[in-house]
Amino acid sequence: MVQRQARSGRRCDDGIRLDHTGGECENCGNVVHIRRARRVTIVAQIDRELPGLSEGERHRVLEERLRGQAAMEAVGFVRRWERARAERACRDGFARLPSSS
Repeated sequence: MVQRQARSGRRCDDGIRLDHTGGECENCGNVVHIRRARRVTIVAQIDRELPGLSEGERHRVLEERLRGQAAMEAVGFVRRWERARAERACRDGFARLPSSS
């Protein structure tokens, strides 16, 4: 079974657990909930900041802001991943040092 790359957990595929339960993945549910809440927040901001937009323009602005949000999240993810990698390398290097006893 091919797993989607956008999944939020390694033990699920498209929100379905791959373990013996086959139930819904709680982590994926949380991610979906967070994304929906973010979308609602952005729509409210657009309606406040740019009243009177046509539906097409409103959709264009929403998509633009969602892409910007996704880009910021991707940058944050890469930073966290690089930091974790550096910390792991530091721990591994420290563990290889000869003991002083």
